[in-house]
Amino acid sequence: MFAHKTLSLPGPIGKRVQYRSKVITGFLWSAGEKFATTAVRIIASIFILRYLDPKQFGVVELLAVFYYISYTIVDSGFSQALIRKKDAGERDYNSIFYLNIAIAAGLYAVLILLSFPLARFFREPQLSGFAPVLFLTIPLSALGLIQTTLLAKRMDFRTLSKISFTATVISSVLLIVLAANGFGPWALIWQTVVNEAVKTGYLWISSRWRPRRIFSMASVRALYPFGSRLFLSGVINQVFHRVSTVLIGRLHNSGQVGLYNQSLKLKDSVAIALSYSVYNVSYPALSSFQDDEQKLRLVSRQVVQVLSFILFPVMAGLILVAPEGFLLAGREKWVPAIPYFQIFCISAFFLPLTHAGMNILRAKGLGNTILRAEILKKIFAAVVITAAAFFSVRMLAWAYTVWMGFEMMVNAHYAKATNGYGYRMQGADTLPYLAMSAVMFACVQAAARGTLHYLPYMVTASEITAAWIVLAVKICTGVLIYTLLAFVIKPVAWREILSIVKGIFNKGDRT
Repeated sequence: MFAHKTLSLPGPIGKRVQYRSKVITGFLWSAGEKFATTAVRIIASIFILRYLDPKQFGVVELLAVFYYISYTIVDSGFSQALIRKKDAGERDYNSIFYLNIAIAAGLYAVLILLSFPLARFFREPQLSGFAPVLFLTIPLSALGLIQTTLLAKRMDFRTLSKISFTATVISSVLLIVLAANGFGPWALIWQTVVNEAVKTGYLWISSRWRPRRIFSMASVRALYPFGSRLFLSGVINQVFHRVSTVLIGRLHNSGQVGLYNQSLKLKDSVAIALSYSVYNVSYPALSSFQDDEQKLRLVSRQVVQVLSFILFPVMAGLILVAPEGFLLAGREKWVPAIPYFQIFCISAFFLPLTHAGMNILRAKGLGNTILRAEILKKIFAAVVITAAAFFSVRMLAWAYTVWMGFEMMVNAHYAKATNGYGYRMQGADTLPYLAMSAVMFACVQAAARGTLHYLPYMVTASEITAAWIVLAVKICTGVLIYTLLAFVIKPVAWREILSIVKGIFNKGDRT
């Protein structure tokens, strides 16, 4: 999948490695963890949707907006700057560690003070009681940022995957237990806090790095130019991704916030898990090719092809199974979320090229270009999202999808301008898998309609039983059709995946 390149790496690794093997191994661990984590989260969601209603989710989401933005502020782009800096040393790591802690402590204090006016703004008095507990995640996350950065820089995605999965399992079990015992929104709050606490504790156990009494403003200033631009673009990105929650909470109600955000989260639990498992793993390798335009373009194309091959049919499948899935998971109270979820799944088709363009800019260290691109995209988002929020929540979901399409167009433009990854190549890397997914979609729709038509003649089934039968038909038909298409057409990504799998088995045979 990834071209061979043997490089001598400085810093913590300090030895020669083959990047192709590193990236593939990292991808498999990261993707495996993401799939396992996603499965755990989906199972947990099936349980808690029955115990919690959309309003209870919505109240917590209104506060979570400020946690997500604060996390980006705490990191301040320095993690990516440390990964990119080839000769980063103890002075750099310790300086950024103490800076992260100081920022986190300050943000925690500010947010506690703001929780009272926020409760009045959203007309939800209970927010001020939730804030001191939920915002503990901010300092907790700051304690583990350097350990995460070091593991990512060493491409030790096996350890990172274990940490993430362990935290997800423990916090999800706690969530189910608390929700089943009537804790309501507190179940979601304690899940978030415990998840971050377990991750941070496991990071300290797994990493040998410990902070020393070293702080250097010179190190901070050296990392600031690249980190600050990523920080600004990251904050802008988080603000605009969360602004819809604020608008819905203010203009509509917390119940609609719950429906909208849970739909978006369920989509992200699959789409973002898949795309980030590829791009987060490939970024360190791409950074090593920052001065080799041809190699950078080649690896970017291969990543786009493989991700499109996997992501497109999964998103199409989720659109198809949404009606049965929400009915079975949450019964009637969550059925209004179906159209939101389906619209969000459409937005995921833009992810391969969106992330590819951004990773090229990040790998080349073009912080100013990233910042300009983010400002342009967010100006567009501000207009379409604000306008849509005054009409309806469904219109807001469509505005989000239009925004994601615009982001893809901007990033694709910069990929072409800075690396020569042109529109024709981008189309060749994505359109075949879009066509295969469209064929699968049509076949599954036909099979589902046939099942619904003939089902009354075969069995007497309740609405729930019929939903289970149709869901099974849709899943089996989709997997069968897409697999057959892959075997017949043999697209590039399919051949790359088979090559990787064969390489893994051959390596296992030799050992």
